[in-house]
Amino acid sequence: MEELERVAVPLPNGKTMAKRRRWRRTFATLGIVALVAAGGWAVYGRQGGGEAGSAAAAEKGAQPVPVRTAVVEAREMPVRVDVIGTVEPLATVAVKSRIDGLIIEVGFAEGDFVNAGQVLFRMDDRAARAQLAQAEANLLRDQAQLADAARILARNEALAERGFAAKATLDTARAAHEALKAATAAGDAQIRNLRTLLDYTIVRAPIAGRTGAQAFKLGSNVKANESALVTINQTRPIAAAFAIAQTELAAIRAAQAKRPLPVTVRVRGSKPVTADGTLTFIDNAVDQTTGTITLKATLANRDEALWPGQFVDVSVLVETMPNVPSVTSAAVLVGQDGAYVFVVGHERSAEARPVTVDRTVDGVAFVSHGLAVGERVIVSNQLRLAPGSPVLIEDAPAATSSRGGGV
Repeated sequence: MEELERVAVPLPNGKTMAKRRRWRRTFATLGIVALVAAGGWAVYGRQGGGEAGSAAAAEKGAQPVPVRTAVVEAREMPVRVDVIGTVEPLATVAVKSRIDGLIIEVGFAEGDFVNAGQVLFRMDDRAARAQLAQAEANLLRDQAQLADAARILARNEALAERGFAAKATLDTARAAHEALKAATAAGDAQIRNLRTLLDYTIVRAPIAGRTGAQAFKLGSNVKANESALVTINQTRPIAAAFAIAQTELAAIRAAQAKRPLPVTVRVRGSKPVTADGTLTFIDNAVDQTTGTITLKATLANRDEALWPGQFVDVSVLVETMPNVPSVTSAAVLVGQDGAYVFVVGHERSAEARPVTVDRTVDGVAFVSHGLAVGERVIVSNQLRLAPGSPVLIEDAPAATSSRGGGV
């Protein structure tokens, strides 16, 4: 026990320990207060800290966002109906032979464009020509006999007037004359018929158009009116058939009553083809199954860029509305509350503006509500903007919506 007492460290008294504990509590409290104050200042600064804090932050930290702009213009808005259609020949004719015969000549190649009246096939006409020659000879014989009968009748009539010819002889002469007259008329009719049959040995194109595959080749025997020798599609002009919703019918009919409705047809592909025509046909009934009605447009197709059976984009211009505010479609954004644009406001800051887009045509958005002609909208870097963000306009002042804004 004596050794333990010699090595023991003297402890502070109770008063000293209490004072140390008070100092520790004080320091801990001050640390907690400092942390709370720092957190509050951070939240305050992050939320803007009021109008003065926002202005200070804008002056010190906010950098202008470089943007390109376009000016809202008043333009004519085309009201169009856009659908998918099919190209159809204006007329299709299956060419057939009217007589039985042997094909001895073909006057075209498969796929050729032929004109109306062009010779397509020649049939063996030797039998027809022989029959025609025989009928012509018979007609000459009947005509000679008719002339002789006419002279006999004239003599008998002269004798009868003087009482030198019996009445029966005169009647016989008249009957013979009338019989030969009828025979001559019959022979003439037979000749016309044979000439028609001879003409049938030549098969001509009934319409101008593009020929298809040749069903019967040179040397083939064909039957009259049995099978098509070839089919011709009229491609110049040509038609485009398409169906529209019945809800569009009233507007189209009202517009067509005022003027011919222009129709634009476009063929997609590596080299798109565009052709213009006119609406020429509206079907007489709506399809109750689909609620659509069929329309047709006629197009000149002089270069035959449109081909029967093609699927095409069809656009019918119903009307044109003047002085509608318009911007390039790149300026229009879509959010949770609908379409909106960023407008360059006072002091070159971005202002979010909700808009109502009536329709978008060829990259141009026509706005019915939300914009006024002459305002400048932002067309680039919109994702970096927020309401009130300062902007740096980089395009030329003359930039317009028709050019997509900027240069």
